[in-house]
This record gives sequence, structure tokens and C-alpha cells, in this order.
Amino acid sequence: MLTLTERFKYAIVAIVLFILLVAIFFGTVELALVVIMQLVDQPLLFFGAEDLVDVFGFVFVIMIGLEILTSIKGYVIGKYQHLRIVYYIAMLAIARQVVLIRLSEVSPLALIGIASIIVALSGGYYIMQRTPVERGGST
Repeated sequence: MLTLTERFKYAIVAIVLFILLVAIFFGTVELALVVIMQLVDQPLLFFGAEDLVDVFGFVFVIMIGLEILTSIKGYVIGKYQHLRIVYYIAMLAIARQVVLIRLSEVSPLALIGIASIIVALSGGYYIMQRTPVERGGST
């Protein structure tokens, strides 16, 4: 039997999942519209480099949304643990930043910061993968 707190938690998760589904749906519709508009506006149906970066940005945002959706669903059914969810989403978000980065607009210090985040996430992920997971644990 679920306690009041657990029922509240599952109700909030259900609301968040619904909102996320709506956001992913409309994001996908907007992505399709952007691609169609870019193709119509371009001569010979080619994308420019800046247009491709914008489209990739949209795709990555939708992928992050799908990953969050999958992670929350996995958390609810007990397939994933909290720490793994955080790592997966953080790695996807930093991958988006790296792919979409415009080197001409970013300072060297910001690049060092991004590199540090990647090293820290990689090290943490390595340690997390090598650590055995206990049943019912929160890692």
C-alpha cells in the first residue's frame, strides 16, 4: 500500500511526464516547420552551415527531452537509480553544448570550463559503472 507521500510523488511525476510529452510533441512540430521553412527559403534545397547548426540544436533539445522522459519512466518503474539519471542527462546536455559551440564566440576560459565538466563527468561515470549497485539503493 502506498503512503500519502508516495502517492503524491507519483502524481507529480505523472503531471511532469504529461507536460514533458506535450513539450516534446510541440518541439518536434516546430522542428519540422523550421526544416520545411529552411528548405523553402534556400536555393536548390540546401541548408547553410548556420541553418544546420540551428536544426541540430533543435534535434538535441528533443533528444534531451526524450532522454529525460525515458529516465523518469525508468525511475518510476525502478529500472534506473537517481545518480544514473542525473549522469545520463548531464552528459547529453554537455554533448549538445560541445556540438553546437561556436568557437569564435566562446572565450578560452569557457572552453577550459567545458573540458573540465567533460573530464569530471567521465570520471564520475567510470566510477559509477565500476561500483556494484545494491538492490533498493539510490545510486
